[in-house]
Amino acid sequence: MAGLTSFTIADIILSIDRSGMGFIAMKLNREPEIYFVGDDPDPFFIMVIENLEKTFVPGLFGDTNLDELIAFHNTGNVEYLGEFYSIGMVFVKGFSLEPYLLQFTFVGWIILIFVGFKIFKKDKK
Repeated sequence: MAGLTSFTIADIILSIDRSGMGFIAMKLNREPEIYFVGDDPDPFFIMVIENLEKTFVPGLFGDTNLDELIAFHNTGNVEYLGEFYSIGMVFVKGFSLEPYLLQFTFVGWIILIFVGFKIFKKDKK
């Protein structure tokens, strides 16, 4: 069974802009005509099912094969633990820091200069 990637600095940096394919699940009231059985779910699959109607974007480097399962079976309808769900793939537009990069750089330089003057002043006394 594939596990979720470990939490790293790269995940933090790359998760700032989490645009891309996401998944959302809804519980179905009855058995659909076409479905597949989620008999060996990965942790991401379980997270999507346990948090109905919330969109989740997988982490880095293939945390899930959910997209492959949906494509292979040609449906997002799945039976899991005797219940039926519909899992949809959606495009998620994440927040990007790129437009603010110049402002963050400017503020960083101001803080660096301010701290430098404080240290220089302390050393002079």
